[in-house]
Amino acid sequence: MRWVLWIFLALTVVGGGAILFLEPAMAAIACPSCMGFERVDENVYVDRVMPADKRIEVAAHLRKSSSAVEMFFGSLTTHPMIFACSTEECYQSLGGKAARGAAFGATAIRLSPRGLDNAIAKHELAHIEFHARLGMWTTMRRLPTWFDEGMAVLVSEDPRFVGSPMPSDMSGPQVRQLISLRQWLAAANAPGRGPYAPAYREVKAWYDRVGHAGLLNFIEKLRDGQSFEDALKAMDQTSRAPCENRETFALKFHPT
Repeated sequence: MRWVLWIFLALTVVGGGAILFLEPAMAAIACPSCMGFERVDENVYVDRVMPADKRIEVAAHLRKSSSAVEMFFGSLTTHPMIFACSTEECYQSLGGKAARGAAFGATAIRLSPRGLDNAIAKHELAHIEFHARLGMWTTMRRLPTWFDEGMAVLVSEDPRFVGSPMPSDMSGPQVRQLISLRQWLAAANAPGRGPYAPAYREVKAWYDRVGHAGLLNFIEKLRDGQSFEDALKAMDQTSRAPCENRETFALKFHPT
C-alpha cells in the first residue's frame, strides 16, 4: 500500500514544495532515503552512519528473528519494512523515545540502538505478524493489550521476562485487567519489572493447553467476530493437537 502513503504525502505539500510530515515513521516508509536510511537487506534499512560491520550484524540478526517468527506461526503473511538506528538521534527522528522498538500496524518496525538484538526484533515482528493475521480492525477492537504483549514475549523468548516469577510481579488476574494500551503503558512505566513477565506466563499457560492449532483457530474465531473471551474459552474447551505433532513443532522451534 505504498501508493496510499504517497497520496497522503502529496496532499500535505506546502509552499516551496516542502512536505509537512505528520508522522516521521510514515515519511520513512514512503521515502527511506529522504529520512537518511540506506537499504542493507530485503525490507531492512539502517541509518547512514551505521558502520559496515554493524550493518552485517544487524541484517543477520533480523533474518534470524524473521525465521523464528515464521517458524512459530508456520508462515509469514507480511514482510514489514524495518528501520534500524545506530544512534539515539536517528531513533528520535522516527518519533522514538524510551521504548527499544515499536511496530506500526502491519507495515513497519523501528528499532533503537538498544533494540538491535534478536529478542526485541522478534518481539516487534511477532506483533506485526499477529496483527496482520487478525486484521487491524480486530486487533484494535477485540485484542486486549495484555494478550498481545504476552504473545510477543512468548514468540521472542525475551530473557528479561521468561525466567522465574519475582515477588514484585503482578498477578495473573491483575495483568488481565490491562485491556487498553493506556492501561498497559501506565503499568509498564511503574516501578518494578512491569507487566511483561506475568502477561507472558498467562499467554504461555494458555498456549501450552491449546497448542499451535488452537492459536490459529483462535485467530480465525476473532476474525469471524467472536469476542476475545469467547474465543479464548472455546479453544480451552477443545482437545489439544496430537502430542507427536506438538513435539515435532517444539523440536523445530527450539533447535539444539
